[in-house]
Amino acid sequence: MKIVICGGGTSGWLSALLLSYLAPNNKYVLIESSSIGTIGVGEGSTGLLRDVIRCNLYDFGLKEHNFFLNTDAVPKLGIEFKNWGSKNYISPIDGSTTAEFEVDYSSLVAISRGDGPEFCSRQGVRAVVGNIPYSNIDEMWNSNLGGAYHFDGVKLGNFLKDHVMTTRDNIKVIDSEIESIESESNVVSEIKLSNSEIISDVDLVVDCLGLDSVFNKTIDKGWVDYSKHLPVDSAIVFRKRNENISETRALTDAIAMKNGWMFKIPVANRYGCGYIYSSKFCSEDEARKELEDEGYDITESRKLSFKSGRLKEIWKGNVVAMGLSSGFLEPLQATSLHTTISHLTHLSKTVIACDPKGLTAQASGYNTFANQHFDSFVDFINLHYQCDRKDTDFWRYMTTKSRTKKVQEIIDICKGRLPFRRDYASFEGAASDLWGATLHGLDIIDKHVARKQLKYYYAIFDNEETIESEYDNNTRYFMQREHVASMKDFMEKYYG
Repeated sequence: MKIVICGGGTSGWLSALLLSYLAPNNKYVLIESSSIGTIGVGEGSTGLLRDVIRCNLYDFGLKEHNFFLNTDAVPKLGIEFKNWGSKNYISPIDGSTTAEFEVDYSSLVAISRGDGPEFCSRQGVRAVVGNIPYSNIDEMWNSNLGGAYHFDGVKLGNFLKDHVMTTRDNIKVIDSEIESIESESNVVSEIKLSNSEIISDVDLVVDCLGLDSVFNKTIDKGWVDYSKHLPVDSAIVFRKRNENISETRALTDAIAMKNGWMFKIPVANRYGCGYIYSSKFCSEDEARKELEDEGYDITESRKLSFKSGRLKEIWKGNVVAMGLSSGFLEPLQATSLHTTISHLTHLSKTVIACDPKGLTAQASGYNTFANQHFDSFVDFINLHYQCDRKDTDFWRYMTTKSRTKKVQEIIDICKGRLPFRRDYASFEGAASDLWGATLHGLDIIDKHVARKQLKYYYAIFDNEETIESEYDNNTRYFMQREHVASMKDFMEKYYG
């Protein structure tokens, strides 16, 4: 089978890594153009990227130490939401210690006591006290305590490329742009390149060229628009020098602004920053002025535009859209890279198991899986905007008119109890464990409701002492007794 990966970057080289490892007997061609330059600002990941880098999914031969050295990476333990409501809160990368159970006791205890969501999570408490999930920063490969990363996106793509190029002999790489494609009944047979080369006998195309790719323009895949629920569509991105390396935290800052929010991501000795806003509610000039009024130097900055939505048919014919080619929500909670890895893992399993003659027939099942990812993450991201801010037209819209049906359902459930795990969308790669922290942080669940629910369980199961003491012991252990490295030591060793 000949599989052609179109586009490099993180999505393209992740595709090459996973597919060539899991289905090594296929022929692979990767087409990327060195003339298309990009600038890395700073990105965050979920734990799925860590599973790839640490080879928890499969033994790709990657080394986490090399990843840190080559991508300006630093540990990530969660996101601190600032000014999204009456109080700030941390959304940990791992959810609560009991998020996977039918009854999330840790969250219930924390809510009833008035503690933030960070205090019922391993990574949350580590972030509060300034620790990271590594027992020894000189031997980081010996630690397997969870977490995620902040990194330079362009350098991640180059890191993956270097690894694939030196460890795989079943990939032909062509430096060229795509000039045109030949297709019939949505099946691509030839890809014509600007260097006059023609790629023929194509069995499968993995399109990593972005939403405006030649494949999306040629093959009508339809469009599902999410802008009613996620209206942000613009970004002003820039860098900020890290003036105090030693005080860097293992957290992304998500700072609510008048017409959206701003990310501030620690990467090496700087911060990658970006104001994510809705052009329906403010102009670029107004967004820039707001940043300048907040004291940010945006002399060297870029304006980006995007639209929130996905392809209706992510796999059609013999073309599978991957990464930004398939759709995009917005940067909050790093769902784009997470979705890419989940989709690639699923695609890899499909390619391995499938007879080439029946490959295109796999599209329907794949689309059901991929669409579910996007649709459920719209609900999860929309939930973050259901705060008590109503000080601008943007926030009045978000808190009164943007709500999805699922988010309304969950908020209604919270009037009487903390939702159970089964109340959320649950599938491979879902965000089921993270909903609770957002509901908790936004005070959507009242502490009196949580206390009543706890008393109900305590009366039935006679487990009050056990549950309360386990919560205290977990918090005390991660705050005082755990022997792990500090973020301060990490930053001073790598970037001081």
